[in-house]
This record gives sequence, C-alpha cells and structure tokens, in this order.
Amino acid sequence: MSQMQTYQPAANHVRLIGRTHWMGEVLWLALSGSGVEFSFYGRAARITLQGDDIAATCNNLARIGISVNGQQVIDDQVDQLRKTYTVFESDTEQEITVRITKLSEAAMSTVGIAEIAVQAEEGIKPTPSPQHTIEFIGDSITCGYGVDDEEALHTFSTATEDVTKAYAYLSAEQLGAEYSMVCYSGYGIITGYTETIRS
Repeated sequence: MSQMQTYQPAANHVRLIGRTHWMGEVLWLALSGSGVEFSFYGRAARITLQGDDIAATCNNLARIGISVNGQQVIDDQVDQLRKTYTVFESDTEQEITVRITKLSEAAMSTVGIAEIAVQAEEGIKPTPSPQHTIEFIGDSITCGYGVDDEEALHTFSTATEDVTKAYAYLSAEQLGAEYSMVCYSGYGIITGYTETIRS
C-alpha cells in the first residue's frame, strides 16, 4: 500500500482555474471562481488551505468549495490560518477528480492552497484544459451575491455568496469552456452601488 505523498498546487500537478497568485510557497485564490483541479488513481486525498489575516479577525471569511468527481464534499468558510480537509478516503483505489473553488469574492478575503496530499502511487496530474476560455467582468450578479440567502434584504455576507450558482460560472460549464472572472459587488462600469435616496 502506498504512503501519502505531498504536492504543491503548481501547474505541473494541477490545472489552474481563473487568476491565481504564487506567494510564499502558497497558491493564493482571491477572485471569485479561482481554483485548481487535478486527478489521481488512489485511496485518499487531503487538502491543506491557508487563511489570510482576515481568517482570525473578520466575519466575511473566504468561502471555499471542494468537489470530488463532481459532487461537493466541502463547503466551508476558512476561519483558521491553516486547515486540512480529508476530501476522499476509500479501502479501494479509485479514479478521482478533485476541484477546489473559491466561492466568495476578492473584496473581503483570500485563501491559499498550501499543499495537496494523496495516497496514490502515480501521484496527481492536471485535468485537461478546455479548448475555449471566456472572460467575465462583472459585479454582484457575477459573484453570486446572496444566492444562498433566503432574505433578499439582508446585508452582504460571504457565507451566502456562491459563484458556482451564478450565471457566469454556469454559462462556462454549459459551454464546456474555461473561465476567468473579475467581479466585485457594487463595482459597475458606469456607476457603482449607491444607497437609494427616497424623498
């Protein structure tokens, strides 16, 4: 039985999705939908994430989603400077695809992928890149502001924001295309968000 092997989320090991940034041996995810995807044939996988300075001081923590073979297994807000998730474990070897996605937007918080550990003799490899890429530039509707909130008038919270339920992500998925997103709630092209003044 093979032992757990550790990998950095570099381009030779994972497919980079959206805009990502290397700093201090950590791959940082800031913008909505940024992340990585990889596959392996093995028995287990653990992902170690690194929170930013906001992770210990702010309510609007980075929200992340981790899926295994297309099924979300982790939906969490990163409230620690370092946190490890066991995303897959089995007594038998299986063909596994893991996707890590930042669900919330850059204006509030960031999160880093510190390391990926798998029990797989041949290690991990990037998933194939789609042939086409779509660039999305938008505001809250692109970020998925409030899609998980049952009350429309609640104030902003990263806990209820999920880019994977917004039109941009879903459009790219339906078209089988890669995406890159730049979106911030309240940032418009002509004007940004302003409070409604009533007379």
